[in-house]
Amino acid sequence: MLENWKTILLTARDTRKHPRLDDKALTSGNAIMLKGYIDAYRVFGEQQFLTIAKKNADFLLSNACRKDGGINRNYKNGKSSINGFLEDYASLIDAF
Repeated sequence: MLENWKTILLTARDTRKHPRLDDKALTSGNAIMLKGYIDAYRVFGEQQFLTIAKKNADFLLSNACRKDGGINRNYKNGKSSINGFLEDYASLIDAF
C-alpha cells in the first residue's frame, strides 16, 4: 500500500508547477560569510578558510563594488544591478 501511495503522490506532484529558483548572490550575505571565514581563519589558522575568504573578497570587489565608490546589492547571471542598501554597506565595511 505504501508504494502505491508514493506513486500516486509523485504523479500528482509532477503535475504541479515547480517552485522558482532564487539563485542570486546578495552583497550583505556574502560579506557576512566573508567575515565568518576570516574569523575562522584567525581562530583555527587553517589555510582553506583564508583561501575561501580571499576568493569571496575578490568576487565582492569585482562584482559588487562600482567604480564610483558605491556598491550593488545583488549579482545574478553576470550582472550586478540594484543599488546597495544600508545592510549591504554595513556588512561589507565590517567584513573588510
